[in-house]
Amino acid sequence: MIRQLFEQQYRSGLIRDEDRIKAVPDVRTNSIVVSTSGRSFELFEDLLARLDVEVPVDFREIRIIELANASASRLAPMIQSLMDARLERLRRVQPETAELEQAVIMSDARSNALVVPQARRPEMQSGEFDGGVSTPQPPPRSPPPPPFL
Repeated sequence: MIRQLFEQQYRSGLIRDEDRIKAVPDVRTNSIVVSTSGRSFELFEDLLARLDVEVPVDFREIRIIELANASASRLAPMIQSLMDARLERLRRVQPETAELEQAVIMSDARSNALVVPQARRPEMQSGEFDGGVSTPQPPPRSPPPPPFL
């Protein structure tokens, strides 16, 4: 992912050829071997420090939404504010399930993208009752018997 980010920056002319990154994971030592310029190495270390954090158990997937016309660093706090207000309203209306609707919106200024972890809902994991949100599906039909020849 990081290599793709640097390649996109190179293709769009934002970084020089010598700033391109070559990164190879070393599974044996759980490390990454990196070859790049000092300038890009600092950016790589900063990005890696932001990404290499413990992720809460209730987040299972991260979505990256690339923006073409808006600034991610300006948009993320506005969306986060709206999502926080929504959560506060849900805490008053549905206190028992409000926390399941919590959203976190982050920005990646370098790629101008929004980073959105998808919350893991317990009822989706265990297949338990979902509070009537989804309609029950009929059991799958067995395939028709083969025609007689």
